[in-house]
Amino acid sequence: MIVVLHGADELGIHRHIANLKGRVGETREEVQTNLTTLEGRTATAHEILGSAMSPPFLAAKRMVLVERLLDRYEGTRGGKGSRSLAPLEPLFEAIQGGMPPTTILVITGGKLEARKGNALLQRLKELPGCEIVEYPELRGKALERHIREEAGLRGIKLRPGPSTRRFAEGEEWRQPKEKDPAELLAALHPGDTLALAQELDKLALYTRGREATVDDVAVVCAGERVFSVFQLTDAVMDGNYRLARSAYQALDEAGENPQGMLAMLASSYRRLATVVELLEEGASDDKLASSIPGGRFPNLLKAAKRRAQRHGWDGIRAAYAAIVETDRLHKSGEMAEDLAMETLIARLSSIAPASAQPSRRGQG
Repeated sequence: MIVVLHGADELGIHRHIANLKGRVGETREEVQTNLTTLEGRTATAHEILGSAMSPPFLAAKRMVLVERLLDRYEGTRGGKGSRSLAPLEPLFEAIQGGMPPTTILVITGGKLEARKGNALLQRLKELPGCEIVEYPELRGKALERHIREEAGLRGIKLRPGPSTRRFAEGEEWRQPKEKDPAELLAALHPGDTLALAQELDKLALYTRGREATVDDVAVVCAGERVFSVFQLTDAVMDGNYRLARSAYQALDEAGENPQGMLAMLASSYRRLATVVELLEEGASDDKLASSIPGGRFPNLLKAAKRRAQRHGWDGIRAAYAAIVETDRLHKSGEMAEDLAMETLIARLSSIAPASAQPSRRGQG
């Protein structure tokens, strides 16, 4: 079975791949054991065939996922060097001769430029048994319908109405023109279905079953025009000082309470400590998901695991120490509140890269 997926709707492609993984085996372990993922920009025909021709191990199927292979040939018609289709001829011959029935070969690509053509896509169309599916970019009303459908899947009820908040646009703050949460989300992340899925995960966690308004989107969702406390905590834990500082300054100008931001930061690192502990114990994803707010949403769980692995216990202890010291400096009058907070943002942003290797909780 050969499946070719391409287009700008990355969420659609990811879900199609997830459905195909369901054919590999019944358990997570079976899928992981029989899944090979290759980087399409560098993968060779030998590497692809080496996995595709192997039988599955204690499972119904074996899946070989070659990511972004189509992108390697975008805008070409089989030219010289790395863009020539000649290196892939053994793969084409194997497909034409018949792949093992237990193999699911998946080839992906992003948004393709139809005007220039794609040499690999055209070649695959000529081969028997290739299923080619395009996930085109969602725009305008189609994108808004998609957002409403995705919101419904998460139990989010979107309620139209004017906003009472302002957005950061350059050095100015302006009232948004959008009066519908779906319309505002579409404006913040035009065509980016993966980013929209993550924002909707956050919105579901924030609203907890009540109706979501344009103001809720303004508070929770990042986008290009607004900063949120969530974005501040995410940025410092990702070690992105520039984004963290911009988020803090925008929140400060919007009148966000510094003590509230400090409390949110402390709470975020407490939750991160729980994830570090569970990872150290070898806990399953299901147990991790049940232990943190929003853990049932895949994007938030993945981000939490990544940050926990980057920090480890050394990073958690360093973050706590920095937060306690900031609180002390402000309350004792030794440092102005805004300066103490900006210093904290810099310290927290520097912790994650220095703590990439987790250490044992009892050490140090």
